[in-house]
Amino acid sequence: MKREANGRITFTGAADIPLNARSEGRMEHNRTGSWRVQEPYYADLTPPCVAKCPAGTDISKWIGAAAQGNLDLALEIFREANPFPALCGRVCPHPCESACSRASVFEGAVAVHDVERAIGDHGLKSGARLEPRAARVERVAVIGSGPAGLSCAFYLGRQGFRVMVFEALPVLGGLLRTGIPPYRLPPEILDAELRVFEGLPVTFVKNRRLGDNLVKADLSRFDAVFLGVGRQASRKMGVPGENLPGVYEGTKYLRESALGHGVKLEGRVCVVGGGNTAMDCARVALRDGAEPTVVYRRLRPDMPAFPEEVNEARDEGVQFVFQASPAAVTARDGKVASLRCLRTRPGAPDASGRRSVEPVPGSEFELACESVLVAAGEEVDRGPLEGMWLMNGRVFSGGDLENGATVSEAIGHGRRAAAAIERKFTGKTGILEDLPAARGARPDLMPLDRVNVAWFRGAARLEPPHADLRARAHDFREINCGFDRETAVSEARRCLSCGTCTACDNCLVFCPDNAIVREGNGYRILHEFCKGCGICAEECPRGAIHIKRVGT
Repeated sequence: MKREANGRITFTGAADIPLNARSEGRMEHNRTGSWRVQEPYYADLTPPCVAKCPAGTDISKWIGAAAQGNLDLALEIFREANPFPALCGRVCPHPCESACSRASVFEGAVAVHDVERAIGDHGLKSGARLEPRAARVERVAVIGSGPAGLSCAFYLGRQGFRVMVFEALPVLGGLLRTGIPPYRLPPEILDAELRVFEGLPVTFVKNRRLGDNLVKADLSRFDAVFLGVGRQASRKMGVPGENLPGVYEGTKYLRESALGHGVKLEGRVCVVGGGNTAMDCARVALRDGAEPTVVYRRLRPDMPAFPEEVNEARDEGVQFVFQASPAAVTARDGKVASLRCLRTRPGAPDASGRRSVEPVPGSEFELACESVLVAAGEEVDRGPLEGMWLMNGRVFSGGDLENGATVSEAIGHGRRAAAAIERKFTGKTGILEDLPAARGARPDLMPLDRVNVAWFRGAARLEPPHADLRARAHDFREINCGFDRETAVSEARRCLSCGTCTACDNCLVFCPDNAIVREGNGYRILHEFCKGCGICAEECPRGAIHIKRVGT
């Protein structure tokens, strides 16, 4: 027997293993249940990762299936809350990983998004078709084929509603198609994900823009309408010279590039902003052969862009100028010559507690450039939406209209809106609004100190391979190469399944009174034999067994 520095004991042979306290004989004669003043019970808690998932996927369940090598079951569980694992596994900022208990007790969080992507890619290869669970007569119009609209259409289609999705552009996907460059989300992956609609009563109509060739009268023949329009209107800088030739809206630049007829920027480009759009603009410009510099008015830790996007942009050669705010765009011979800026410094906290930004007097400087990309934020064009809310309570919304800042948040909005629409017409919902609760999880959050770390081994986090840094800045091929099946299963096995019973048999083995028996996929406590010693709860690796006083 060997005792490690952290107190963990390793047995080196059978002789080291102590005798088990479990009775091996029959215990019918020893009904000790009348002794107890407390008793155990089983209840799954909400894992921290699940509480952080904007789409509401039951991570502990689907990643547990993946850990067993059953990617088909993992995909089935995942799609109960999110139809697009191959997509979200590529573009979601994975806030779930920031809450992962594994990061606190071992060597880094589980790579949830990489396992998610592997499950999604497996599903794309299998090509399995989904069928509607019922057939309904109600018709629903979905405006916008971005993540919120697609999610709403999918879950309504699964329940048999007849859905028609209207898209303003000649291509489907909204922001997914025109706002996320191919090196992050290849268009062929998006096309493959959209095949999930084959077999469902969902049709798509392109080139129909709300307010132009799609008006309220066209929508009056539908029983319900879901508004999933995105942020298409770029905010202005509000400085002299911003209307010069050579100054472009960031979202329009990305959209035109995605559609194959964008402007090819050359020379020095100033990108104004610190969000994901700014990072994408800079990296696309870099791949077009330009020399981009990101200009942001705060410090790097304040950037709203995903940290990994900032790191990848920096690694590829994008330059950054922090604490600088545009003051004017200057011209020479009618063309952009420079971006004039003012240095900034933190000011007093605003209403949210975040420190404001104030200019430093007399700190003007110029960045020479041939063009400027403005990515200082986007807004929803609400003009076409005027009067939509007066359609007799038949209008629902999600995504950017409800401040869905990420793809996964928008997908969650779409699913919850679909559930609300279903309830409106049926009085109930088969679309799970809160998946963990619907699957039996209690609302209580699983605390870290309930994880019995003695039952887990250390295992380093696995990372997927990436495209060569020197080559990737010159083409649009996908950067992240993803996990293969074996690596995905291995990484899934690092999950501690916090608060979730995995039928590990610890409670069965350690109960000294034979008071626990297997029942279905779980266990049942024989209270006539349980004397409430609490050993089962103490030895549960995942905190899925709890103790309460008898009668409470």
